[in-house]
Amino acid sequence: MDRSAESPGRWSFDQVEIDERQRELRVGGQAVAIESKPFEVLLVLLARAGETVTKEELINEVWPGRVVTDGVLTKAVLKLRVAIGDTEQALVRTVHGYGYRLVAPVTALEADAATMPHIAEIQNGAGVPLRPNWRFIRRLGRGGFGEVWLAEQAKTHEPRVFKFASNGAQLAALKREITISRLLHESLGARADIVRVLDWNLDDPPHFIETEYADGGSLDNWFSRNTDLSVAARIEMVARIADALAAAHSVGVLHKDLKPANILVLSDNGGVPGVRLADFGSGVVLDNAQLEQFRITRLGFTVVADSDSTSGTPYYLAPERLAGQAASIHGDIFALGILLYQFLLGDFRRPLAPGWERQINDELLREDIAAAAEQDPSRRLGDAAELARRLRGLDARRLERDRERAAAARSARLAQQVERAGIRRRWQFVALVTLLAGIVASSIMAWRELGARHDAERNLAAQEAVLRFVREDLLAKADPFQGDGSAPTVRSVLQLAHERAQQSLADQPEVAVAVLSTISAALGGLGEHEAAERDAEASLAIARKHLPIDHRTRLEAERVRADLDEVQGNWQRARAAYLDLQPRFERVFGVAHVSTRMIAHQLAWTRFLSGDFAQAATEFCTLAEDNSRLLGADHDQTAMALSGCGLALCRAGRCAEAIAPTERSIALRTQRYGENSPALAQTLFSLELAQIGAGNAVAALATIDRILAILQRHHLADTHPQFTLARHERAAVLLRLDRPHEALADAETAISTRTTAFGASHAYVAASRNLRARAYAALGRRDEALAEFDAALKIAEADGKDSELATRIRGFRDKVANAP
Repeated sequence: MDRSAESPGRWSFDQVEIDERQRELRVGGQAVAIESKPFEVLLVLLARAGETVTKEELINEVWPGRVVTDGVLTKAVLKLRVAIGDTEQALVRTVHGYGYRLVAPVTALEADAATMPHIAEIQNGAGVPLRPNWRFIRRLGRGGFGEVWLAEQAKTHEPRVFKFASNGAQLAALKREITISRLLHESLGARADIVRVLDWNLDDPPHFIETEYADGGSLDNWFSRNTDLSVAARIEMVARIADALAAAHSVGVLHKDLKPANILVLSDNGGVPGVRLADFGSGVVLDNAQLEQFRITRLGFTVVADSDSTSGTPYYLAPERLAGQAASIHGDIFALGILLYQFLLGDFRRPLAPGWERQINDELLREDIAAAAEQDPSRRLGDAAELARRLRGLDARRLERDRERAAAARSARLAQQVERAGIRRRWQFVALVTLLAGIVASSIMAWRELGARHDAERNLAAQEAVLRFVREDLLAKADPFQGDGSAPTVRSVLQLAHERAQQSLADQPEVAVAVLSTISAALGGLGEHEAAERDAEASLAIARKHLPIDHRTRLEAERVRADLDEVQGNWQRARAAYLDLQPRFERVFGVAHVSTRMIAHQLAWTRFLSGDFAQAATEFCTLAEDNSRLLGADHDQTAMALSGCGLALCRAGRCAEAIAPTERSIALRTQRYGENSPALAQTLFSLELAQIGAGNAVAALATIDRILAILQRHHLADTHPQFTLARHERAAVLLRLDRPHEALADAETAISTRTTAFGASHAYVAASRNLRARAYAALGRRDEALAEFDAALKIAEADGKDSELATRIRGFRDKVANAP
């Protein structure tokens, strides 16, 4: 840690005093011997008091250029604790697996209070110390940050702001502000939206800095005089604050104390008032190399005086900082989200309490606030510039949202055309309408991109292209009154859609990608995996050739491909795809968008498939809470997450806790889709597992039979994934009920359908063959059982000899083999 450019100082915390100049440590007034390296560790922790310092950062600072193990650092910390009497880790706390944190409040003793000026003696009209021809006009503020005065040049009447330090902590803050101001100016150039430190006096008392003046004063004070400001103007002002914050972040500077008092307002001159981001006295420079590049002295960065990770104004302090984590860009963005919420309400004392959404009428602004002020920093908006872009794009986003709804309405009208065309068989009609609605809804992704970047005329042309395709290339060719007069099947319509899309949409890549990916999703839902992969790959080939990586339509096409992998059991590849897609979806659609929420759901589901049921339960249950807040308590995504929560809880051995979220999910889906919907059948699997976990196999069998009845009603049998799973689960339940003859029949069906759908060497087939082996054993057919166990185990071990499935099969086999 480079201190050569700044005089060493003295600090204290608890009963400990440190004199860096003398390299002396005193505890309770008594000098204590301490080795060099533990002392250096202490100095680094002092410099970041209240923040978690990683092990890597400590090693790089204390042992620069050397290869040092964690054990060496641990011994140094232990010696430090012994020296300062911290055997209970009350002062230096271990953050397990990460680093260490000095949690005691630190006081800087760099400058004795007796040497500081008596600020109270400064009066209006008095001369500014060390500044001839400057006179104080009025005090602007006073508090823990020091005293702030407005002064004027006697001849030119130019205004300036002088901030004075009356103690060591305030002096340290002034030094930090100087350092950060220089870095911002050297890196970004002159910016009207960030207050610049123009001059300073650190040599002789009184110590002060001299900064630019903003005639509107702080945002909160200015707004108290301008409460009639329009909502549009408030939104633009927040966007400008976001611009300034994004600029600071771009050069590795955190503000750490973003609030209305630290935002200054400039005269509006008849337009939207300008803003200036001020007071970086609590700020952080993330990369010291930036300072070295511009040869800037690290003033104020040898200690964080009277500062910790929870310093700041409570309304604006991010949850992770309250929990003791280090400051980050995410913390500044959280504060920005709170500020946006308060400014829209016109009340800077209003906390973001539960139910806040009811106070914001605009759904898009609700989404923006939720994205910026998300409790989990990993899900929070990652860039202040993105919030500015979203706020300035509200009109385009509203148009985009309106077009979505208009497209949905047009899809409903198309469904009526289908009915008038003579498609009478109920199940075929419903399936075809679902297909058409899906094609139009998926194609909306292309329209949304066009709506955001191009004019309305081209946007309308894209919509018409999709509708013309559905009406002329699909409906007309599927009309049972043409050709041989036979009613079309869903598969025949999908095949026709595939053929016509290749021909009709060749010169419109956005629309072609949307349509082909939707056809792929529909085929996958029918269990037609080979055809689904064909159209998914065709869609992606067009997308990769013609669309940018973050194009909305391309993102949706990639998600469809990942979904196919997940359904077919290639969950590891699917999970890798979802992990890649999640930040892109958040960046393009926003955290609160239904598509982004679905990616989060699939990540939790692949966690479940990996066998980490406890973590999957945590992710699903948290996802249900987040979806309820962001999308609504009765939203289908909320129901899906509740179902996953129940399923994972039960597989984690907590079946009693699983009942409530599962029943809630069933109630929501029944209300939304009715008693006989495939969507409800999917949720019923969670209930069946909870019933098994509770020891009620009879109720579980009734639930499985209900699922099968729903699937058969909708002709979703044969190779459909839910049908094959239901047969598998029914065999397992029947074995519990000691009905091996019936279990064997269901196991045979599951093996047959899963082999057709996934191939004979798939893990799903191994799981069903395990059930057949168990049925053989229960029927006394020991040799057949052992042979079947061996065949199933050979398949399962392809994923690893210690995989959950292989271990389970091996356990059953050993039990049968060792039976008398």
